[in-house]
Formats: sequence, structure tokens, C-alpha cells
Amino acid sequence: MNMKNINRRSLAFVMIVSLLLAVTPITENAIAAPDTAPSTGGAQAAPAAVAATGPAIPTAYGAFTSSYAAAMYLPGTNTIRVQPIRTYLDRSKPMIALTFDDGPSQYTEHIVELLDRYDCRATFCVIGNRVGPQKGRVRAVAAQGSEVVGHSWDHKNLTSLSKKKIRRELKKTNQAIKSVTGVRPAMYRPPYGAYDEKVRKASKKLHLALLTWSYDTKDWKSLDPKKVYGRIKKHAEGDQILLMHDIHESTAIAMDKVIPWLVGQGYELVTVSELMYYKGIDIKPGIVYNDGI
Repeated sequence: MNMKNINRRSLAFVMIVSLLLAVTPITENAIAAPDTAPSTGGAQAAPAAVAATGPAIPTAYGAFTSSYAAAMYLPGTNTIRVQPIRTYLDRSKPMIALTFDDGPSQYTEHIVELLDRYDCRATFCVIGNRVGPQKGRVRAVAAQGSEVVGHSWDHKNLTSLSKKKIRRELKKTNQAIKSVTGVRPAMYRPPYGAYDEKVRKASKKLHLALLTWSYDTKDWKSLDPKKVYGRIKKHAEGDQILLMHDIHESTAIAMDKVIPWLVGQGYELVTVSELMYYKGIDIKPGIVYNDGI
């Protein structure tokens, strides 16, 4: 890997992030409660061919937009089309999707800069009421090429809400994301990984797939960069979706070692949408996905 190219790319990205953040007031909302182990009972979609074309890519964020990958619902169908822009990825290499919940926060941009430095992507599951006050950070994620999906409006346990309130949580969050990134996500992560048949039906009606995870790093529990790094080194496997939280400084610090280590081990760090595309998984509304198998 050419370090001069990496340094030039990183400098350019830092400049873009600075410009985006300059127009956004740095306002921290209340930090959401951590997620716990995902609910059981969610069905997983069977592998199927996925089309490589889709809606036009937003063009508001400069050169980095050319690599923005996102899952989008196709009107008039029951299918979500994955739009993988990084067509140069090596399919033979193991892939891992890093996911970060509860942001954005003041630590988000450090993680994004690391991802960009190593030509990696991740999926950021954002709290809806944090998007507007911190739109610069959300734009920076999208500009880098990583994926932005919802994590509810205010981190309520959706299983405790009525169908109407569930739909309101999800719609408000998606509207906030689209207003900033230009993309309406077609998947989201339910708070605490909690879902039931009521949540799945409400999600399907809104043409949304559900995203959980295959390994919880417990970064929210330890708040220790060394423990997060150690757990990932011990448990990393291809096709995983790893759960972390970009509201913790300790997680951002852990990424200083985690990201280069995973890259050095030969992993492609991808968005969830890219993982599903390269593994041939057909994403459908109302279905729960926790890995790329």
C-alpha cells in the first residue's frame, strides 16, 4: 500500500470533513442506552442474485460520493436493490461489516477518517433526533462512502410501542437521513436489537429490512479500547456484522488498532449493503439480517 497516496487521501478527506462540520453546530443530544444481544426469531433471507444497478447516486458531496453504497427500496416491488459502487473489491477475500450505533457524536469523524485512510467502509446506525443538529457529521459519513441507516428516532424499544408509533419512529428517522444525505435507507437497526412480529410487519409496510448483528463487541460495557481490540482479534470471522457504538471515545481509540489489524489480516471492511451484495443475499422488507451467510 502506497503510504504517500494514503496520506494525500487522508489530508483531502480531513479538509472535506472540516468544511462539512464548519456549517453545523456541535450539539450533543442525550446519549442513547446501549444495545444488548439481538432478539431471536428473525428470519434470514436465502441467498439470491442481486442486481448491480439502481437509483442515481447523490452528487452533493464531491469525489467521495462515487463510492457511496446504499440499499434502496424499489417502488412497486418487494425487493431492495443494493447499489454497490466499489465494484473492484476482491470477492475471494473475507468481508466484515463494522457497524456503529447511537451516533453521530464528536467521535464519529475520527472513525470515518480512519476508514478513509485504509480505503474501508462501515455502516453507521444513527439516532434520528441527532441527525439534524449534527448534519455535518452525517454528511461526512456519507461523503466518505460509508452507509447511514436509522436506529429509531429516540432509541425506544420498538416492541413496547403500538404499530402507529413504530411507523412514526422509523419514518421520522428516514426522513431526517434523506434530508441530509439524499438517500432514503431501506434498512434500519432496531434499538437493543429488539423486534417481534409486530415490529417486522410495521417495517415491511414501510419497505424496511431489519439489521441486527452477529457479534457484539460489548464496547458499551467495557469502555476499554484494549478489551474491544482483543475481542475483535479473538472473534473476527468472515461475513460478520460487528456491533459497536461511535458515542464512546474508547471505541474510537480502539479503531486505531482494530481497522489496520483487520486490513492486515486480509479482511475487506465493507458496508452492510456491500456485504449483502457480494454474498449474493437478496434484501427484502420485513426480513431480519444478522450476517452475510
